[in-house]
Amino acid sequence: MHIHPIASSSEGNCTLITTEKASIVIDAGTPLKQIRPLADTIDGIFISHEHNDHMNGCGVLSRYYRCPIYMHKLCYRICQYKKYIRLGPENLVL
Repeated sequence: MHIHPIASSSEGNCTLITTEKASIVIDAGTPLKQIRPLADTIDGIFISHEHNDHMNGCGVLSRYYRCPIYMHKLCYRICQYKKYIRLGPENLVL
């Protein structure tokens, strides 16, 4: 297993975890250009909570890598209410 801390600040949080079998992103608060050089594929994106610095790039990453986004239902409802991100149900697992 390899853990790649990509960003950890109020401007963005993101960690890429890779194994021989899968690659996942924990929080996606950074632009695609910071993740793309490290991962050819991503199998899933896990969002810890609804702050912008943890999820700002999750929609773009999900569409680019064609992978699901996992988050709690309440987190999704808050995101929809505050209009943080544009997510459709086709790429969400609540």
